[in-house]
Amino acid sequence: MKLFEQKSKSMDTQLQILELIFNTISDKSVDRSTALLSTRNLINSSSQENINSSEPDTAALKHLLNLLKQNAFNAALEFGNALLPTFNESPLLLNLLGNAYQAVNNLDLAIEKFDKATELRPNFFDAHFNLANAYASKGMFIRALESYYLALTIRPNEPYVLNNAGNVFLSLKKYREAITLYESCIEIKPNFVDPYTNLSVLSAEKGNLRQAVAYSKKALQMSPSSVKINFNLGLLQKRQSKYREAIQLFENTIEIAPRFSQSYIELCDILEKNGDLDKLRETLAKAKSQEVFSNDIKYYEALLCYREKKIADALTILEEIDIGKISVQKTHYVYHLKAQCLDKSKNYREAFSFYKNTNNHILKSSQFNSVAANNYLSNVNEVASQLKSAPSLNNKVNFAEDVDTPLSFLIGFPRSGTTLLDTILRSHPKVSVIEEQNLIGFVRGKIGSNLSVNQIEGLKEVDVSRAREIYFKERRKYIQTPSSNVIIDKLPLNIVHLPLIHRLFPDAKLLYSLRHPCDVILSSYFQRFSLNPAMSNLLEMDRCAEFYCSIMEIFHQCENRYELNIQYIRYEKLIYEFEETVGKVLNFLNLNWDESVLDYQKTAVKRDRVNTPSYDQVISPLYTESVERWRNYRDEIEENLKKITPWVKHFRYQM
Repeated sequence: MKLFEQKSKSMDTQLQILELIFNTISDKSVDRSTALLSTRNLINSSSQENINSSEPDTAALKHLLNLLKQNAFNAALEFGNALLPTFNESPLLLNLLGNAYQAVNNLDLAIEKFDKATELRPNFFDAHFNLANAYASKGMFIRALESYYLALTIRPNEPYVLNNAGNVFLSLKKYREAITLYESCIEIKPNFVDPYTNLSVLSAEKGNLRQAVAYSKKALQMSPSSVKINFNLGLLQKRQSKYREAIQLFENTIEIAPRFSQSYIELCDILEKNGDLDKLRETLAKAKSQEVFSNDIKYYEALLCYREKKIADALTILEEIDIGKISVQKTHYVYHLKAQCLDKSKNYREAFSFYKNTNNHILKSSQFNSVAANNYLSNVNEVASQLKSAPSLNNKVNFAEDVDTPLSFLIGFPRSGTTLLDTILRSHPKVSVIEEQNLIGFVRGKIGSNLSVNQIEGLKEVDVSRAREIYFKERRKYIQTPSSNVIIDKLPLNIVHLPLIHRLFPDAKLLYSLRHPCDVILSSYFQRFSLNPAMSNLLEMDRCAEFYCSIMEIFHQCENRYELNIQYIRYEKLIYEFEETVGKVLNFLNLNWDESVLDYQKTAVKRDRVNTPSYDQVISPLYTESVERWRNYRDEIEENLKKITPWVKHFRYQM
């Protein structure tokens, strides 16, 4: 159903917006859109002075309004309801009562009062607007749009209505419509901050973080003392790994609102991961001085003690945390930290129990996507199967490199030492590392995500050239030092894409990080990863072992099938024979020894943050506790060790 039969190219923006809202409602229900037109006609025919004569006196209404302004909502309800029997057809009284009910979150009664007010006075703008807001708060978005539509019929250029209607479209994921309303709002009232903050939220939802930051910065210029804007911009900068900017914004928020606990929590999170324990201690002390107490903050107090090796103190604080009152995300953080403390206390059986609790909590959370995890593992198993059954290659793939900077890939199973090696190598002045960006996966998506191993190996040179161009174009976005002699693409599970890597870059250098398989699966099971389809397969020990075996099978098949240019780096040798091991890697990369690699911890600290779960280890001195750690938990993982025994033998480790 169309509101306007003919549309002029120069149609007024007001009419465009009304039609945009109307058509959305019409798509949901023709009957409701017909009723909406009738109400609109009634509004247009109503006198603007159509005020019911049966109204409370001005003094009573002013008193009720003042109670609302003073946030004395219960008193307002008591006073307003006392007037209601006498003035039950007063639009003004009903609207104010609706405001009071909405303030105490009784949305049903608020809607009832607002609706009655609009029925008594069809052209009552405030009641239509308030009714729309109440519907929106209740998640009744189409009903909200109906009321916003009627409010705009009365006041077509009201920026608050345009903004709030835009919020409804945002909730409905109708981004184009939301943008139209926000931009119209800005055109009418350029200094109105809300549409900028909402456009920031919209951009972030669409994954355009740069644009989200730009809108938030514009909003911050208009309202520099806004806690919400400072805090949300801090979150955006944190998501972009711009931690210095995020720290400043969270500190700003604390200065503006010293008792806003979430700012302390976010600031503590960055400081701890950056290894800035002095500033973390100061932040926690400031929170305490402002009497900001929460279970989430207690977690960071315990974490600070753990980082300072005060294990008994950390355990004492953890015992004080009420799990039922901590944020959902932090629940498994607490379990994990307790497991780490128990591990340091050599209480291995209980530690394993808490690591298991951690993973079980994540498995039951909304973050975990079992379908995505299963699909990823199925894909890995399929690649392994295809490689095992693929016919022999007749000829060596030979495609000229023609690139100025030699290609290098750092691969290995998670928790095999790739982050440590990454940090050591990036300390060299002639090395640049692209960390954890799925560039090869991006290329795969562009050329065909369902290509089989045989199809990848049979790619024509024109397709190979196109794929390489896609890779290099995407890679340029992440190269921080273009003049580097060596650029390393580090993504451990690129092992899955070895057939494609070899087809595109047959002369690429592969740095393969290797560690005792038992330590790898134990450490992977214990680690608190950011969830994605791959890492979701590490939350159960038996599945973790299966995942490891499948990845190793892919590597083994590729190792035998292709002429790969590989340098193996054993984690254990890196720990015990550091200079000799690093020297061999540098030689493989055609680089001379540089003393800066000995100061790799300084490199880690200078970075805003290491973007992997191993951040706390690479900013610490090398330690030997991680070698043969699995033996402390042998009883707990005995059944799973049988699965990986063939790989233990293959890589010449001891059980």
